[in-house]
Amino acid sequence: MANALGYVSETKTGFEGSLAMMNLSATIRIETNVDKTEEGQPDYRIYAGETSTEIGGGWMRK
Repeated sequence: MANALGYVSETKTGFEGSLAMMNLSATIRIETNVDKTEEGQPDYRIYAGETSTEIGGGWMRK
C-alpha cells in the first residue's frame, strides 16, 4: 500500500490540509475555481503556504 502525500479536510470553500514529500512540507488549500469560464479550465485551484502561492489545479472526473 502506498503512503499518502497529504491529507485534507473539507471546508465551506473547498479543502485544507498538508502536503509532505521528501524535501517539502507545506500547508495547502484547495478552493473551487469561481472564475471558471470555459470547459478546459480547472474546477479547483490549489494554493500552498502562508503566501497562498498557486501550485496547481484540479478537475472533476466524469
